[in-house]
Amino acid sequence: MTAWTRLQTELNTRLAGLNARERRLVVAMVAVMLVAGLLAVAVLPAWRTLAAAPAQQQELDRRMARMQQLAATASQLKDSGAAQTPAPGDVQRALEAATARLSGTARLSLSGGQATLVVRGVEPAALAAWIEQARVNARLAPRTAELSRSDDGRWSGTLVLGGPAAGGN
Repeated sequence: MTAWTRLQTELNTRLAGLNARERRLVVAMVAVMLVAGLLAVAVLPAWRTLAAAPAQQQELDRRMARMQQLAATASQLKDSGAAQTPAPGDVQRALEAATARLSGTARLSLSGGQATLVVRGVEPAALAAWIEQARVNARLAPRTAELSRSDDGRWSGTLVLGGPAAGGN
């Protein structure tokens, strides 16, 4: 006799020993447990997914709009011819103009086909804006960065940029 058949026999014997009211209660408890198990396994995970879907859709829509905006900007730059490498004098003027906005917290040097920016206690937003200006107006990208952040959130260190306009790669 297998374990399963022994268990069935034992359950049938115990159920037969109960009166009709107790049997109905046992059947009702088993039915409630089965419904609870079905809810926990099949319905609740799907319910949670449906509840989270609008927020996920909104985030995906936001990301898609940003990607389309970037694609339109890239296409516009390509069509306008602005994607061409600027002249070295234009690179220097663009970097000096961006550095002037750092209010004396930075020193720029151009040599050997690269630009080196030394910063002391510059605000994160200002440094990010400078890097963006160097990327967009001078067509330079950071090559190396040795920056440290102070307790007040300001950056200090050296940033080396290069690109086609500076003679880099």
